Amino acid sequence: MISKQFKKSIIKRLKDDYNVACHSIRMDSKEHNRYQEYTLSCFIQHRPFKLSLILNICPVDSPNESYSFYVFAKPDCVDCIPDLNEKILYSDVVKAITEVRDVFSYLNSAYEFIFEHNTVTLISGIYLLSPSYFEIKFIKSAIETSSVVKVYDFINSGRLCTNINITANEIFVSPWKPYAVHPTFEKSSNLLSGDLVNFKANFAKSVLLFFNENCRTSDEYDDEEADYMSLNYQDLKRYLLVKKMTII
Repeated sequence: MISKQFKKSIIKRLKDDYNVACHSIRMDSKEHNRYQEYTLSCFIQHRPFKLSLILNICPVDSPNESYSFYVFAKPDCVDCIPDLNEKILYSDVVKAITEVRDVFSYLNSAYEFIFEHNTVTLISGIYLLSPSYFEIKFIKSAIETSSVVKVYDFINSGRLCTNINITANEIFVSPWKPYAVHPTFEKSSNLLSGDLVNFKANFAKSVLLFFNENCRTSDEYDDEEADYMSLNYQDLKRYLLVKKMTII
């Protein structure tokens, strides 16, 4: 079981950094070999929701008795925390995705790109554990997200198109294809600077990969990776404009 001081530290971080009031932290009844899971009952402006706390406990993974922990929000709770969406700069990311969708104007208007979170980490840290003490060694409020963009079409299928991860204000894009590893996807954009050019370029390339893979029977989706993978965002927009004119 976690200590009272540990609970107080988590509760204080949530209140100070996210304006989240947490009134209880309870361990789930289900047992796991490598971690313990806790449910945090929280509210903002009288609106209740739950967060999760994972405490890694496997001694094989941590022979020095130093373990990691993190507090995260599941997808259905992210929108409950206004301060969280502001820190993620959610509206800026959605605006960039919308701009890229407009660049693909030759696509049927029924195709929608929807940005969704899988998990969003709010707090992470390290604690020390022994038979005689339980001590937080390090704790930080640093947002890390695991998110995706899904393509919804005529039958509302919601197929995974792009993986998006935010770590320490850097936003990274990778295609849904695990084998589509290319140096261009190692480039990130900094959310705080407002310069999302690399993000938009890599997101557009992941969309091209998606349609070329899933719609190979159509002449509209026959791009070769070598033709566009090395292009910057401005050149990529010109490439797609020529493609649109060719289709017309």
